[in-house]
Amino acid sequence: MNLTFGQIGHMPDAGWTANGGTTPPVSSLSSNLIVLGATYDASGGAVNVSDTFGNVWIPHTEKVSLGGGSNIKARLWHAENIIGGVPHTFTFTGLNSFIQGFAIGISGASSTPFDAESGAGNSGATAIQPGLITPAQTDEFMITVAGFTLNTVFDLITSGFTIQFNSAGIAGQRVTGGLALKVFSVGTENPTWNWTGLADGVAVMAAFKPPPVPPF
Repeated sequence: MNLTFGQIGHMPDAGWTANGGTTPPVSSLSSNLIVLGATYDASGGAVNVSDTFGNVWIPHTEKVSLGGGSNIKARLWHAENIIGGVPHTFTFTGLNSFIQGFAIGISGASSTPFDAESGAGNSGATAIQPGLITPAQTDEFMITVAGFTLNTVFDLITSGFTIQFNSAGIAGQRVTGGLALKVFSVGTENPTWNWTGLADGVAVMAAFKPPPVPPF
């Protein structure tokens, strides 16, 4: 069975505050894995996530941009074998963290889906790579979240990834951020996020497994 993405959610422009917010309601009935991603101000409070049904959110490694000014961070979380339903919302909170948050539901994931992760930060650049991941098996589902320290959007991402969200920062509300995915990945991956103008960037990525193919 291959992984397919079920639904995606993102806080609308009017919904964010400096301390976070909640995504619009969606149905998660078709998903058994949900991945959350966020970019946020490195000088703010710790970012926490929760959802309507009280699922357990496993944090991935947090990464930070490397500039000397107002750095930003990026992180992924996932909840496996989820309790889902309708309506399902996702909340991101962090004092003065100016969060940009994303949610994506996946159907057909393994009951122990997490495979590998990567992440990196840089400074004074026009692109960022999260770092190499070589999936443990074929047909894995890869998600990357990235941000940079300008209030514009990404130009593109390479390596066959599809950008699902690409949202500019808004002063006093949220930082810039984007989410991209690649389904049915085979081989080593390290996509490049590109933008216009010199900025400090940060990116994280994770790979998730489908169920094993018989014979086990």
